[in-house]
Amino acid sequence: MEYERIIFSTKNNEEKILCKLKKANCYKQLREFEKAQKTLENLNLKNLDDSLKIKIFYEIALSSHLNGDFKNAENQFLQMNFFIKDKKVLEKYYFLQILNYNQLGKWKKAKEIFLLYANEKINKEFLISNINEIYDEKNFPKIKSIKKAYYLSMFIPGSGQIYAGYFKEGILSFIFHISSISLGIWEITLKNYFTSYVLGAGLLQKFYFGNLRRAEYLTKKHNYLKLKEFNENLKILIFKLKFKKL
Repeated sequence: MEYERIIFSTKNNEEKILCKLKKANCYKQLREFEKAQKTLENLNLKNLDDSLKIKIFYEIALSSHLNGDFKNAENQFLQMNFFIKDKKVLEKYYFLQILNYNQLGKWKKAKEIFLLYANEKINKEFLISNINEIYDEKNFPKIKSIKKAYYLSMFIPGSGQIYAGYFKEGILSFIFHISSISLGIWEITLKNYFTSYVLGAGLLQKFYFGNLRRAEYLTKKHNYLKLKEFNENLKILIFKLKFKKL
């Protein structure tokens, strides 16, 4: 609240930005990453020194990454790389860039940055060997197409969930759809047309559109978990590099 008061009252742009950075850090500590990201949006970077600009780009990238907005984090790093020409200064930001590119499935770009880091180290042969192993195509996460899951479920309800790796849920979804259709037909044979519409068509419509949204969600979840698993293995190497000086 105190940071917000200063932001509102000060006319000094740099002071306002510094308070916004600290306010965003408060949100990060509270694990409210979306609020942290929004706090740092649309800052006036005019007349700021390069070191503060770099800090802003990095903090927005970090908040965006933690918020799952990996594309915006990438954009911040691109701007940072444009402003910084000294590779030694960039080096401390490499690891977050690598993890972010992994989340975007841009393996080639992630590997490229990792190799830049390795080439400056004494034990670069060891590092390059590890990096090549990690970024071997056979180790890449198996990412599913969200569009494919959606269209599969559109034509055969439940098949999108099965495609995403949730076999039981897909079968249940298919059964619910068949049951709704069967109920509607049964009520028609009994000439209960209103009941047929309410129970059969009404349930079918809810199941159908819910099934499409669920297929998309489960595919996104599958991809997220696979990418997270890949990044966790990478984090082990990064931890060793940073704290054990391999």
